[in-house]
Amino acid sequence: MFSLKWFNTPSIGTTEKSPRKLEGPIMNMPDLVMKKIMENVDFTTMLKLRKVCHSFRNFIDETKLDNDLARVNINVTPSAIYAILNFASSSREFVYLYYIRYGKNCLFKIREGGIEEAKLIKNQDFVDAFFNDFGFILRNQSKPLKNMNIDKLSYTPNHYDQDLKTTYSINEWCTSTRQLKDTFDAGKHLREINKKYALQPTDDKFHDRFDCILKSRVSPIPIKNLEMRVLRPSYFLNMIRLIDMNQLRGIEISKAYEENDDEDGKQLDLNEIVELDVFKYIQN
Repeated sequence: MFSLKWFNTPSIGTTEKSPRKLEGPIMNMPDLVMKKIMENVDFTTMLKLRKVCHSFRNFIDETKLDNDLARVNINVTPSAIYAILNFASSSREFVYLYYIRYGKNCLFKIREGGIEEAKLIKNQDFVDAFFNDFGFILRNQSKPLKNMNIDKLSYTPNHYDQDLKTTYSINEWCTSTRQLKDTFDAGKHLREINKKYALQPTDDKFHDRFDCILKSRVSPIPIKNLEMRVLRPSYFLNMIRLIDMNQLRGIEISKAYEENDDEDGKQLDLNEIVELDVFKYIQN
């Protein structure tokens, strides 16, 4: 298994000079050799290689490698995106991705196998950081995904803690004016940094980026089962038109909860959704 370490990879905002030095030697390798390397790396290494230089990134994206992705579970919250990628390959089973808003920066952590790595991506929005990494998979996915699950949550007081295990991670990622005592203290610090964000602005940007990537594909993305929790019917309506109807076997749609929903009495209007022709393609 080919692998790299994050140690010599600075944050994205500070990597302008080193990639140009590396671009020549790497891109002088024969395409067949480079493709063979790509076929034998884990997902974590693939992300690192895409950040080496623009030419290497373009090569990886244009080669359209078969990544054996089988299932995707994405959880969108006002200030974080969590994703679980399940691969069919025995050498690359589960990958856990964490993208957390930290002011104007993004806290990033990846867990694959028994390895966890974390870093601070400076001056980059966490939604953009997520799609910079996940987007090339969506664009190149050729085999049908068994399941795509997109969930939405508004924060609970300990949401950072239970999903991020911030007891140790927060001290690796960011600078606080005092030592953080425990997970509760770490979660409180993140909420103070991020202030108060609603789900909808994040969700709007998430679906805009998602749809743009699906539109850039040569063909509709093949998904067998789609599960979505949505704030607006338009999120689903826009996305479903970009899916391969011949592969679709099941759809599950539900309303995402926003904190002010109880006061506003908002309900999810499914009338426009149930009238779609897409349902006639679903097979048992």
